[in-house]
Amino acid sequence: ALARIGIDSLPVLKAATTNENAWVRRASTAALGILRKDAQDAIPALVDRLKDANAFVRRNAAETLGRIGDTAREAIPALKDASTDGDGSVSRAAEDALGKIALR
Repeated sequence: ALARIGIDSLPVLKAATTNENAWVRRASTAALGILRKDAQDAIPALVDRLKDANAFVRRNAAETLGRIGDTAREAIPALKDASTDGDGSVSRAAEDALGKIALR
């Protein structure tokens, strides 16, 4: 619901990426993806979530970075690291994000 509000939801979603509850982190990293380029201020928070203990959070962070696109170039080193994640869904999402960032 917050993502439908648009860019006004960015501060709340960004803060939620560090919530102690994995479900909240998972939902916020996914919702940021709906904002696409408008979520570029959350890039550092998303990069941090690429190392989250929860694989769903890591995958969502990678997918969202890909949706942000070329303005997420600063995330390339972290996405390269995530492309070797032991969880296949995370590594595939990181590889996909790298492709989207490099192609735009």
